[in-house]
Amino acid sequence: MPKSGNSVNPAQDTWVFDMQAETWSLLETTGTTPAGRRNGCVMHDTVHGRMFVFGGTPNGKVSEKGLFVLDLVRGAWSEVAGEFPHVRSSGMGFFDAKTGRVFCGFGNDDDVYLDTNGFGYDD
Repeated sequence: MPKSGNSVNPAQDTWVFDMQAETWSLLETTGTTPAGRRNGCVMHDTVHGRMFVFGGTPNGKVSEKGLFVLDLVRGAWSEVAGEFPHVRSSGMGFFDAKTGRVFCGFGNDDDVYLDTNGFGYDD
């Protein structure tokens, strides 16, 4: 049930699905947990065991700022510092193992955007 009239009512928790046991478990995380949102751009780095989150909306009206990374081994969130393109919601993303870059593109906010942005991220 939505809280405080927010029809999105986003959660801030992270869950893990064990494909062999076919069970879900809550991942206890530390660090700078991003605000709950929907329709964010999520990129999974399978080489280094990380998940990136950019954009998304907490209320269906505005997009959240910041680029966040979750170390999937340690369960630790951190916010990546730097200048980023205009934040938006409903984008798509992927990790390119050959170049070590995550890409996030398209989506919408106050205007429609038709671009793709690559974020280099050093280990």
